Amino acid sequence: MHSKTIRYLIIAVVACLAVFAGYHYIHTASSHDQVKKTQPAKKSTPQRKGMDLNAIKSGDFSSVSGTWKNPAGDTYVFTKSGLKAATFNGETRSDSEVYLTGVNNIPAATIDHGMLKTFIGPKNHDNIDFSSAMSTYFIPKTAKLDGTSNPSIDRIYTGQQQDDKNVFTKVD
Repeated sequence: MHSKTIRYLIIAVVACLAVFAGYHYIHTASSHDQVKKTQPAKKSTPQRKGMDLNAIKSGDFSSVSGTWKNPAGDTYVFTKSGLKAATFNGETRSDSEVYLTGVNNIPAATIDHGMLKTFIGPKNHDNIDFSSAMSTYFIPKTAKLDGTSNPSIDRIYTGQQQDDKNVFTKVD
């Protein structure tokens, strides 16, 4: 009889432990869920988006707003609505624009090989031809333009000779 009593006692102890463990598990899991639910959501830090060619082609220059500079110190300043100023050889002008639609015999902006090809020229469209407008490429990072380097950043290329001295990079 003694062994039956011990067996029942062991079963009772195991049952009590199982009930306690189950209660503890349920209580801990539900309080953990409550803590999770009451913690504030993590704030995501806004990441700067890269150059948006489709937006630029549509007239929204937000993705390139700021100052862009080439190795010679020439600059372009863009706002969300377009080219605000261009400085070349120390002379700043605000009478230029990025041609998104065809102007006289200059073609409209096109996206090709991951770049936006367009022209920058005078806002006054009288007598505009290729000699009064500069070929310009908006080049998002990872896109490659032959003759230029550093495809790890957004760039703007302007000119006739494809090399790094004609590449503008964002400075602010």
